[in-house]
Amino acid sequence: MAKIKKIYIPVSEFRKSHPIGIVCSTDATYANIANELYIAMERYFDGWITPKHIRNVAIGLTGWLEDYCSNLHLWDVMMKNYCEFFGKQIPFYPETNDEHQRFVNDLRLALWLCVQAERDETIVNPENERLELLTTEIAMNWISKGYFTDEKLNNVDLFDYLYCEEVQTDIMQVKNVLMWIERKCYLGHWFVKEDSTAEEAKEVGMTLDQLKYGNNSVAAFASRTWPVSMLSKDIYADMIRMEMLDDKDEYAHEIASIEYKAMSMCLVQRWDKEHLWIEDFHGDVFLANRDSFQNLTDNNLKKNSNVLSAFVKFRGEWSSIGLSMWYEYKEKAWKDVCEDNLRKYELMHADGQYDYFIRKHRGKRLYFFKDSAEYRDWLINDLGLQPEGLQVPFNQNKLAVFFESNGQMTISELGDIINARDNKYYNREKALANAMAFVMSSEACSPDCLKYMIEKNYLKDARLKSTEGDSHGHILAQENLQFLACCLRRDLDWVR
Repeated sequence: MAKIKKIYIPVSEFRKSHPIGIVCSTDATYANIANELYIAMERYFDGWITPKHIRNVAIGLTGWLEDYCSNLHLWDVMMKNYCEFFGKQIPFYPETNDEHQRFVNDLRLALWLCVQAERDETIVNPENERLELLTTEIAMNWISKGYFTDEKLNNVDLFDYLYCEEVQTDIMQVKNVLMWIERKCYLGHWFVKEDSTAEEAKEVGMTLDQLKYGNNSVAAFASRTWPVSMLSKDIYADMIRMEMLDDKDEYAHEIASIEYKAMSMCLVQRWDKEHLWIEDFHGDVFLANRDSFQNLTDNNLKKNSNVLSAFVKFRGEWSSIGLSMWYEYKEKAWKDVCEDNLRKYELMHADGQYDYFIRKHRGKRLYFFKDSAEYRDWLINDLGLQPEGLQVPFNQNKLAVFFESNGQMTISELGDIINARDNKYYNREKALANAMAFVMSSEACSPDCLKYMIEKNYLKDARLKSTEGDSHGHILAQENLQFLACCLRRDLDWVR
């Protein structure tokens, strides 16, 4: 008999699923549970997903158990917001009043989320038989071992970190928690393509780890996350409210009220030992905490009067987050930077410029075209744009053009799979095969366009593959289309 190769998930690997710098007394115990899960999952997933992804699924589901046994409230907040918005107990599975079955359904959904997190541009059916059988095996194993009543699994260290006053009132500690919520915890971890490269890091004088940390710091405040597509600050605030049993908790309110300024070039007007007086390209001046810029000396400030950074306002004070890169612009060069940024800003905030046209057509915001030539003719003849200087890139795909709320128009090249009554280029065969693309990928269309199409029932062809037949897969997708969109794309704002 061939020797069975033991797959081991070390404590250090499991510890990466916690906030940075947090070492817990339960880490070894949970690492062992993750290892047990890996061995069980390997039997079900062999040849389906890679060993690396099985390891991630095992760590993720162990995180769910840790959350459950330690009352961390991650799952509680996720399901609370799901129920409040979607009006259902749980997606995909039958609602029940049986406590044990509700637990099994939660575990089954958590397992699906952990597996789906490892799938790039493909959807695993939530009713997958292998996942259902694995869920049953895991539930029986954990119950038989008494995990849910074992005090040794209560991660007091992580709980105390998340819910102590010192963390909730310190912007750097809050940022650490939000980074964990956004990307590292089992509900935040998702298939992420790393955009940063060693070459890019070298260009800005950083290591790759430093660049990634900086980018993740910004994402913690700017990006939506979790299967309900929320901002991390709102999730953390809800966790605190839930633990304190107080919807008006002061610290939760302060965290939910954090303001974010996107990364842009700014001018440092003056400084003292504690603050920098910073002017943005709008001409607005705000006070920033000097300590939030690491190792910032007077000598550096004398040499460089401009900084490229993102900022957050917490408890009345602005702080730099993520990357801060310093430059020296002469007065005219700084004026040119401001004018360029203002042009870009105004372009993306041209609210109302097409409102008359939209009202004239009874609120219609989505239009379909055979190709770029037909689209260009429409811009001139219907929308009234001047042909001089009008550039429309050549494109032979069927286009769908959407009027955004900020006054922009966005274009999707999948116009022929949108099942709208006025879409004369609709191709049913292609739509049946590809309509889920809008739900799966943020590159297929904008968030507002997707919301518009779901509300208008233009994605009625979207379906999941199902062993119970095409009709069942169609019903399953249609009944959960909004949740699937929030879950898979994470750029929507339906819940909040």
